[in-house]
Amino acid sequence: SARCVVTTGEWPSSYDGATITNASNSDVDHVVSLKEAWDSGAWAWSDQRRIAYANDTTDNRTLRVVSIASNRSKGDADPSNWLPPRRSDWCRFLGDWIAIKARWDLSMDRSEAGRIRNVLRARCPDLTVARWAPAPRATVAAPSEPLSDSITVPVAPSLPYYSTCAVARLAGAAPLRRGEPGYRIGLDGDGDGVACELPKTG
Repeated sequence: SARCVVTTGEWPSSYDGATITNASNSDVDHVVSLKEAWDSGAWAWSDQRRIAYANDTTDNRTLRVVSIASNRSKGDADPSNWLPPRRSDWCRFLGDWIAIKARWDLSMDRSEAGRIRNVLRARCPDLTVARWAPAPRATVAAPSEPLSDSITVPVAPSLPYYSTCAVARLAGAAPLRRGEPGYRIGLDGDGDGVACELPKTG
């Protein structure tokens, strides 16, 4: 059957303040990226729960239409490494980040939580985060419509998980660097971005 595709309109990009008039110049961004969610606890979820997160349209904070340029600059970064170039959007962005992580029971590492706390104290002392409904447990689609008719974003691929550095070393994967498959903050004892490095000698 014929399908309609929206090509023009006006979409405000809150990250940088741009107004997008051509759909090809827009991205649908996961405010908390799939990679960040994985590192923060989604590695332990079922496939259905990961699909539900990737396609969550039940809370308007999870997904956001933004300009391609601002989404590319954000990448998989958390607030310790990236905040919207439009400073007036910082409070909203951090409020959404907190709500998403709390709603999906995702963790924060020390640098992430510290940056959020410092920015909130300095710029958003009166910020109130709106309440949220429980996170969906599985993808829900209308019976007459395939899932592909909704906003669909690829689920993060299955990544290797190493319970300890000893396991990572036995697998020949150590050291693990931030951004590489298998890296997680729980293995990075000194927080330098390199986990399971060999002990220094001499």
